[in-house]
Amino acid sequence: MNTQKQIFLIVVSLFVLVGGCAAYTAIDLTYRGPQKEDYQKEESIRRGALLFANNCRTCHGNRGEGGVGLPLHREEWGDQDPLVLQSTRDMLTRTLTCGRAGTLMPSWLNKFGGALNERQIEHIVNLLTAPYGETYLGDAGQPSNLGWQEAEEFAHNLNTELTAIVGGDSLQSIAKRHGIGPGLLSELNDGMPVNVFIERGTTIKLPRDHTYTVYRDNETLERIADARYVGAQILAETNGFPRYRLTVERTDVEFKIFDEQGNEVPGLLPGTLLELPDGATYTVTAGDTIQSIAEQHGITPAQLTGLNESVLGDLEADAEIPFERTLVLPEGTRAVVGPTDTLALIATRFNVEESELTQLNNVQGGNGLPAELELPDGTAYTVQPGDSARTLVDRVVTGVTAEELARQNQVGVEEILGSDVVLKLPKINEYKVQGQSLEDLAQNYSNVSPEALAEANEIDPEAPVRVGTALHLPETAWGTAPPDTRNPGTACVQHAVPPAVFEQLPGVGEPAAPVERPATASTEVVIEGKDNDWILTADGVAQPANKGVVLIPRGTTIQFVGVSAIHTITVNREKEGDDLRPGQTRDLTFDTAGTFVITCDYHPPMLANIFVE
Repeated sequence: MNTQKQIFLIVVSLFVLVGGCAAYTAIDLTYRGPQKEDYQKEESIRRGALLFANNCRTCHGNRGEGGVGLPLHREEWGDQDPLVLQSTRDMLTRTLTCGRAGTLMPSWLNKFGGALNERQIEHIVNLLTAPYGETYLGDAGQPSNLGWQEAEEFAHNLNTELTAIVGGDSLQSIAKRHGIGPGLLSELNDGMPVNVFIERGTTIKLPRDHTYTVYRDNETLERIADARYVGAQILAETNGFPRYRLTVERTDVEFKIFDEQGNEVPGLLPGTLLELPDGATYTVTAGDTIQSIAEQHGITPAQLTGLNESVLGDLEADAEIPFERTLVLPEGTRAVVGPTDTLALIATRFNVEESELTQLNNVQGGNGLPAELELPDGTAYTVQPGDSARTLVDRVVTGVTAEELARQNQVGVEEILGSDVVLKLPKINEYKVQGQSLEDLAQNYSNVSPEALAEANEIDPEAPVRVGTALHLPETAWGTAPPDTRNPGTACVQHAVPPAVFEQLPGVGEPAAPVERPATASTEVVIEGKDNDWILTADGVAQPANKGVVLIPRGTTIQFVGVSAIHTITVNREKEGDDLRPGQTRDLTFDTAGTFVITCDYHPPMLANIFVE
C-alpha cells in the first residue's frame, strides 16, 4: 500500500473516531449527566448530615427538632422555587458563616475561628434546603428528606462510641490531695526532703522492699509517691480493702482494686467513709470553704481553723479560701526587673496595684524600667511551681537573703515550695468519698436525663455509681452539653449589632421602649414557648409573638407550656427552675406586686411583660 492510501485511511479512521465520540457524547450525556448531578447532590446532603451530627446536634437535636438552638427541620426551607430557595440558602450560609450575635450560635467558618470550611458549610446548607417528599417520612409521618434520616442515623452511631465516665475520688487522688505517701518515702530514704529534686541515677526505696531508679530530671519524692501509687496503697491498707494489686512493668504502673467477691471494680463508691492516716494534710482547690472542707472530712470548722490560724485567719466559714500560695517578703525586699518585664506584669507577680509601683518608684508602665523596683511593705509574692527561697533570691527579688526569706515564711532554704495552699488536719476517720451522681453526669450531655441514663445502662437511678464506671449514652442523646459562650458578633462586622444596640435588645437589656400597663386585669394567662417566641394568651386571646403584655392580680398562677425548642423561664434576669422542654408545663405564681420581664437566656428575642397589682 502506497503512502497516499495510508494517509487516506488514517484520515477516514480519525473522522470515524471523532464522529463516534460525538455521537456517544450526544446520546450518553443527556442520560448520564442528570444522574451524575443527582448523585453529587445526594452525596453532598449525606456529607451535610454527617457534619450536622458531629457539630450541630448538641444545640439543635439529632434530627433538627430544636433545643437551645432553633428547630432546623423546616419544610419551608425545602421549597425549590428558585427565588425562595436562593433567599433561604443566602440566609443559612450567612448564619453559619457569621453565627448570631448575642446568642449561643457561633461562627462556624474557619476563617472566623470556626471548625468548617466553605465547602462544608455548603454541604450543611444542602441538607437544610433539600426537597421534602412523601418518600421519606419523619417519626410522625410528616414529609421529610433522606438527609434528616441520615443525620439521625449518624447521631445514633456517634452515641454508641461515646461513654459517660463517672468522675470523682480515687485512692490515688485522695492520697495526692492529702499528702499521703511522700512522708513514708522520706522515712524509707533516711529523711530525704519530699520536694527536693533528686539526682538522676539515685535508687529510691519503696514499700514492700521495692526500689525505683530515678531516670528523669525534676523528680521528687512527692512525684514518685504519686506515680508509684504509694499513698493509694497506704489508704487501701488503712481501710482494710478486700484486695488491691499493684503491677509494675518498667515505667508502666497499674493499680487496681477489687470488691469482697474478688471482682475488679472501676473505683470507689461515692459516700464511702475512709480513715486517713495520721499526719494527713489537705491541698486547697478553687471554691473550697472552711465549711465544705470540714463537712467532707467529718470535722468541725473550728477544728480546721484552730490548726490553720496563720492561713485562714478571720476568714468566714462560707468564704472561699485562697488557693494560691504566697510568701511574705521581709521589709526592704526589691523586685528584680527582667528584660521583658512590664510594670503590669510585676504588679501581678507581687499582688500589688500598678499605681503603687508607679508612685513608689516614680516610673511609668512599659519597658525601659530600672533594674530593680521598690516594693510596698508587707508585699506577698505568689509562688510558682519550682520556686524555693534560694531560686527567688537568685532571680526574682533582691535586698534579702535566702535565709531571711525562708525564716520569715518558716520554710527550708532549698525546699521546693509548690504553689498550693496546704492545710493541717486533725485525725480523720470519716472522709466522705466524692463522686458524680447520675444527675451530675447527665448535665455534661445534651438531651440526657438521669432517668434515661439509668435506663440505658439498666441501673437504679437513685443508687450511687462507682467512680470510673463507663456508662452508655441513651440513643436519644445529642452528644456533649453545648457551650455557654455567647457570640460577640465580631466575626462578620457587617452583620453584627453594635454593643449599645445589643444591650437594648429584649432578653439582653431593658426593653428599648416603655411598655404600657394594661387597663384591665386578666385571670387566666398561658405563655407558650415556640422556637424563638413567647406567645402570651390572656383570657383566651393570643397576643403577637414577643409583644405580650398582661396585668394580673397578686397570687395569680401563670402556666408556661413548652411547644418547641428548649427555653429558660427567666424573670427579671433570674432563671426560674430547670429548662422548659417540649411537652412540659410549668406553673409560676406571682405573689409580689411589680413589673416582671420574661425572657429566655438561649433566645434573646423572646419577651413577655407581666404587671402584678
